[in-house]
Amino acid sequence: MAKRTVKPPKVVTLGEVFRGYAPFQFKFTFVSKLARLIPERNYLQDGEGMFDRHLSAGNIVENGNVVGIFPGIPTYRIAKPDAPALI
Repeated sequence: MAKRTVKPPKVVTLGEVFRGYAPFQFKFTFVSKLARLIPERNYLQDGEGMFDRHLSAGNIVENGNVVGIFPGIPTYRIAKPDAPALI
């Protein structure tokens, strides 16, 4: 009789999801990218909820305001790139 092993699903981290992006980003960039991690749903409300959970956990922190195209709009950066993206 053959043994079956179950592999646990790979945990995707914030660093892997946002690799290649600017070191700081707008909230909508985070929300839309996090929403795409759940392909069967892909709702911005889900991404918004995940962003809020990451923000409260300290995985994503406010980077300050960027002067430029959109002055005064807060930007965020990833404080803990090894944190799991889906929380």
